[in-house]
Amino acid sequence: MKHKNFKVKDTFEISIGGQTLKVEYDGDYVKNFLIHYSFYGRCISSTGYKSYFVHQEEFISMGYTDYILCAEDIAEFLYKDRQEGMRRNGEIMEQLTLF
Repeated sequence: MKHKNFKVKDTFEISIGGQTLKVEYDGDYVKNFLIHYSFYGRCISSTGYKSYFVHQEEFISMGYTDYILCAEDIAEFLYKDRQEGMRRNGEIMEQLTLF
């Protein structure tokens, strides 16, 4: 089954951990095989950039119908993973201003 969004390239923003991330999506990064997400934000990477690949069949088998929802789930995972790594290393994540 071919998913209609696999041919799409898009750039959008999502919010994770109270911070806005820029996301670039390439649904057909490797023709009929891989999806590529580029995440930009220090809350998910010390460099401010994280690349993430998903097999198209995995996208389908997990029940995703929207690449933005998939990006949000991946970013949430990356955010929690970064927080855990920082906790293990004794680092403090920068405090966000609430108002």
